Amino acid sequence: MLLYMNDYYYYTIICPFIKDTDRVICRRDERRFIALKSKRKRLINAFIYLHQGSPCGRYCICGYFDTPSVLEIYNKEYGLEPL
Repeated sequence: MLLYMNDYYYYTIICPFIKDTDRVICRRDERRFIALKSKRKRLINAFIYLHQGSPCGRYCICGYFDTPSVLEIYNKEYGLEPL
């Protein structure tokens, strides 16, 4: 992929000072920031994180947590602010 000079300055100098939730999605490989801005998608990611990417088993721990607790754990793990 060819980076232009403006991209270089944006990604090396400016991006470290912008929170991930405030960044503008400029390229295709930055689509992961969409989930940080949407409550529904962040909730889905939180439940995936809780399950460690595998489906529920017979003795799954997800039944012991309510939705706000799952979101709190996810936000704390990744240093995100609540929406």
